[in-house]
Amino acid sequence: IKNILAPGVADPHGYWHSCKLDIKKCNPSQIETMQ
Repeated sequence: IKNILAPGVADPHGYWHSCKLDIKKCNPSQIETMQ
């Protein structure tokens, strides 16, 4: 999943870091954003 999301420079606060590493750690709004 980490390859389809924005690169780290687009996420300076790290909101997507754990989500990119493990989709099960994504919150509902992140999952909605990806759909």
